[in-house]
Amino acid sequence: MARPLLAAAVVAALSAPSAPAFAFRASNPSYCTNQVTCTGGEPSATSNNGRTQHPEVVIMFWQDGSNVPDGHGSQWETGNSLSNDPARSTLIGSSVSLVNTAYFASLQQYGIRAGFPGYVGRPRLAPFAPIVTGTPKNSGSGTSTSSFFLSDISNVILQEIETGAVPPPSGADDIIYLVFLPQASPGTRSTLCNGAGGCNYSGDNGCTYGATQISCGYVVAGDASGATEQFSRTVADAIAAYQNVTVNNCVYHDGASGTPSQISDVCQCFTENQNTFAVAPYWSSEDGACVTPESWGGLDENQNSGNGWLAPAGSFPIRQGYGGGGGVVATNTVENGSLGNSAYFYPDDGNGKWNGHCERLALHGCASWVADPIGNGGAEFAAGGGGTSAIVAGMTLDAKYGVNVYPAGKGTGQSWMAYGTPGDDVTSVNVTQDGWVVVTDTRGTPYYWRSTGGWQSFGGPGDQFIAFGDGIIGLTVNRGAMYFCPSSQFAAGTTSCTWQSFGNNFGDCARMIGGPDVGHWLCNVAGSTNYFGDGYNLGETGLFDVTGYQNGSAGGYAAINIEYGAFACDGQSNCYSGPFSSLSAKVGRLIPGASVYATTCGDGQLMCDRY
Repeated sequence: MARPLLAAAVVAALSAPSAPAFAFRASNPSYCTNQVTCTGGEPSATSNNGRTQHPEVVIMFWQDGSNVPDGHGSQWETGNSLSNDPARSTLIGSSVSLVNTAYFASLQQYGIRAGFPGYVGRPRLAPFAPIVTGTPKNSGSGTSTSSFFLSDISNVILQEIETGAVPPPSGADDIIYLVFLPQASPGTRSTLCNGAGGCNYSGDNGCTYGATQISCGYVVAGDASGATEQFSRTVADAIAAYQNVTVNNCVYHDGASGTPSQISDVCQCFTENQNTFAVAPYWSSEDGACVTPESWGGLDENQNSGNGWLAPAGSFPIRQGYGGGGGVVATNTVENGSLGNSAYFYPDDGNGKWNGHCERLALHGCASWVADPIGNGGAEFAAGGGGTSAIVAGMTLDAKYGVNVYPAGKGTGQSWMAYGTPGDDVTSVNVTQDGWVVVTDTRGTPYYWRSTGGWQSFGGPGDQFIAFGDGIIGLTVNRGAMYFCPSSQFAAGTTSCTWQSFGNNFGDCARMIGGPDVGHWLCNVAGSTNYFGDGYNLGETGLFDVTGYQNGSAGGYAAINIEYGAFACDGQSNCYSGPFSSLSAKVGRLIPGASVYATTCGDGQLMCDRY
């Protein structure tokens, strides 16, 4: 049976919005002086190489088979009697959760322009999580998860690419392949990377796919907190390494082997939890400290009414935020043990406040409005439908429990309904404008929920799926084309959607972003080009999100993020060449939805994230 998200009444006392519970920016000392000594008093990072980066993370799970004694293999399928490895479904959930937070936001400082951040996009996790069993193709007979070399990690990745289990590298994005390994018996861990629990490799030192150098890494699972912490470090370091950013003036003095040359190496004495999962800080040159970004700040809305930006009553620092039919679903930053961060709903009903209650009345109305949680415990959320039919779908922290759905249009105090899984761990969730819930499994196969009969697959694997109006856009595994499946086919009970060619006037797409309720979509494209609408070139804008006014002219307005400024264009022709009208705000996130939703930056905040 699927594990339901907790009802609001259960968690209300634990999760009222407040300041981040573990807001972190290291000070006194600003880095791990108990482990590291740095010439000049603090770590110094090299200048970046001026590249634009759209990171895509692909995870896979290597386990032993007949290459080890009976009872010691199949660790991800049956559990590892030699260690306390977390389940694969836990690591899927933690990985999905991490890329949906603000954790990577401070890496933008290591982007394309020296002196100004913004050209390192938010990472995207591909919806694949295959298990690789036994000795990988082209590796020696003695190879196992406790005795391997970098070439063996490369062979695991190559084998999965060749079988079609994971996407190949392309010109579309900057892909990072990461292999989870079970913890071996004591004393038999590989000496690769000085025996560390995780490492990443890139450039000439990276893995290879044919003649192509690819960024790769591995994480030895061990216990759950160690695995999720290593995952966060490894991905952050890989993104910085792609920009050729290294720490060049520090040495270990605590007996550790190697050199602390990556941005997380000088921060290993710190840790914290986000959404129950342990994460590790990394070095921020802008802050002169180890940091762990906590949130995007509070939500603001621009309703195109001439009144500018509205901060909804009951606002709180947002860790995850998703827009869709009828409003925004977001999580706070308060840690509730194993329960995860609490989720809240902001309806697009014109009242300008989160679903909640008045805590204190005043002479002319409510003096203090408090948002009430609708539940918690989600790795990813999505909103769809509208009005009283608005729903929120939440992917559970442990992916084996699948998805639960909440009738958000009916307000707080409702019950979650368990939809479960399509027979496999869930890797992503979307909700269309007309309320169809769509998920992917570990093979990247999409499914929609039927009111009777449960989950139904409707197409082959894809690298990404997003809600777009009354339907779903799918990005092909090679990131070379987009196709649209109208939800009318779900209503007809399709078992194989007749996909419609969509927006195929570009070569590669790194990340699709769509307005679920408005006729706009965005494709971040490799290099410095982004495409909007049906492929309109916005040039070198650092554009990361798109959203739109519900009742705009010429198909609606699009709000775009240029160097953290919020701008709008009305219709495809103007979105190609302008004019762009300023929305008079510096924003960190623009959240797709029926209105222009954004998280705005405070004065003096260079990178639009909160610690």
